[in-house]
Amino acid sequence: MIPTADAPRHPTWLARGALALLVLLFAGLLFRAIVVPGSAILSVYNSDMAIPLLMANGPWRGFFDAYYYGQDRFGAWPFLLARGARQLLGFDWTPVGMQRLYMTAALLTPVPLALLARRAGLVAAAAWVFVAVTNPSLARVYLGHAQPYAFQCLTVCGAWAVLHSLMRKPEHPGRRFAGLAVLGFLSTWMSPTSGPILAVLLGVQLLGRWGSVPTRELLRRAVPVGALIALGPVAERILRGRYHHAARDAFRTDFRTRVHLDQGHLLENLRAVTNTWSQDGSWGALVLAVVGVGAFALLTARRLRAGREAAAGGGAPASGEALLLSASATAVAALNFAICVAVDHVRRHDYDVRYVALTHLFLAVAAALVVWAAVEALLARKPALVEGAAPLLGLALVGAAHLRMIELHPAPEQQAQELRARALQSAQGERVVLGDYWQTYVYAALAPPGAVVGLPIEGLYLRTPFDLPRLRAAETVVVNHADVKAFGPPEAPQALIGQYGVLLHLERAATPLEGFSLYRRVDREALPATLEPAPLYRWNFCAGAKSRGTLRFESTGPVVVLVRSTGVSAGAPLPRAELAGRALPVDALPDFYRVRVPGPVTRAERLELGGLSGLEKGAPGCWAQDVFVLPEAAARAVGAG
Repeated sequence: MIPTADAPRHPTWLARGALALLVLLFAGLLFRAIVVPGSAILSVYNSDMAIPLLMANGPWRGFFDAYYYGQDRFGAWPFLLARGARQLLGFDWTPVGMQRLYMTAALLTPVPLALLARRAGLVAAAAWVFVAVTNPSLARVYLGHAQPYAFQCLTVCGAWAVLHSLMRKPEHPGRRFAGLAVLGFLSTWMSPTSGPILAVLLGVQLLGRWGSVPTRELLRRAVPVGALIALGPVAERILRGRYHHAARDAFRTDFRTRVHLDQGHLLENLRAVTNTWSQDGSWGALVLAVVGVGAFALLTARRLRAGREAAAGGGAPASGEALLLSASATAVAALNFAICVAVDHVRRHDYDVRYVALTHLFLAVAAALVVWAAVEALLARKPALVEGAAPLLGLALVGAAHLRMIELHPAPEQQAQELRARALQSAQGERVVLGDYWQTYVYAALAPPGAVVGLPIEGLYLRTPFDLPRLRAAETVVVNHADVKAFGPPEAPQALIGQYGVLLHLERAATPLEGFSLYRRVDREALPATLEPAPLYRWNFCAGAKSRGTLRFESTGPVVVLVRSTGVSAGAPLPRAELAGRALPVDALPDFYRVRVPGPVTRAERLELGGLSGLEKGAPGCWAQDVFVLPEAAARAVGAG
């Protein structure tokens, strides 16, 4: 008789020794990844990595904190827990500390996998560790702290272990029901793909146990489990709705991620995603996973043909249990791959390797479980050897992980970034830094909390719109020219910059920090003005007869009106300007139209601009972004007179 997966075992000395050595090797791998100095940062520190740190060190902002700043597809509960720990224990998170938190979550994911089944679980856990630290592209995504996968996988695998336990042994389910509900919600909050993943895992469980458990009993187990799985996406959808509402009320945008079926590109996507996966993917693991699915299907078909077979607690033959878990892992890998092919979001982000991370991980687990199923079937008549084989196979995988582990060390640029962050700090208080998204939040995260405020320039990812008032309150602003060509080269930056309704004048181009310029706020002297039509984004100078904007203001002397229009330069076509029927001279500065207006001007008079010819609608120079009315003396002081 073939023993069932639930049959009791008395571990032999070989099994005990191999298991103890496996635990020691796993602990050593955790030490290498988390504790060893210099092991924490896997790539050049960028703003995607900085946002979690800013969230962990930041203040509470209500529902906007529920998701990674500025997007709704990446849950923030780990950062909120980190923030709570900071406030409770009185410390600040650092980039290294945040990276170690991520690595801890990533490398503890094998623990719930080991709980799936006593022997097969050990093999699954070891395979997870092996692929996580040896696959170069996967390791930098999965172990790095710019993506949700570490915490998503920890909670998904935890929910999988509870789900598997409930379907195998439904007695006394109370605590396990609670655990499944919590883990299902946290995993779905972390990433919406977790809901379909858990549903697929339940579906494979049903298929694998159909025929070995009476139908009514199987449904009695599955229905409450399915209801708890569905609870996660429902609760997350409610939370996301509150997030959208709060963001829209505060920032006039809901930061909603729009994902659609990528019709017309599915074949192109299939080729591209396959190419992305194959760069570091294992074709051998894929073949083994497919063999496992075939064996699982054959086993299921034979069982259904033979009719229901009683099994203690609804268990399956040992090799069948391993194949059930392998088919489950393969289904998750295939589902993730199918999502990558189907949605337009992946194509719009250049089929980045991060999207196939789950496919890499679960495919490795599936392949290892197929190998284990074969070993278990071969040793079925030698129970003592079966007991020792699982930890020995796990030992081989974790040992190989030690030997082939990717190098973990800080990127050379890290030290230079830290030096710049320290130099950016102002003795007078916080420093506002404007620049490219990827190079801006870095310095806010590397500096002490609150010392540097990072803001991307208009049109880029603005993850922290709540910091705009801090820009408007600042007297000086540092502009980071790295990857930003809009404001001129670092050695010859533009004299005037307009951003988010703020006018900045160059104060110092040559700073001790290469690539940074210092600007001073000059729009505080601007006169109040009324725009018609309002808001300003409706000003389109290239829209034909209706392409006019009207400005009303009052002055006792001459003024200079600066209309910011990105892309304008000297020699560009100019709009017409009229005040009370009189034509006014218009010329162009970099990114600005300049209109000189003789004074005085009363509120009853209207300055009209428009009628721009020679440009196609939508070309640079057609749209207005800001308008500043400066007294002539103030304009002359900043070189715009």
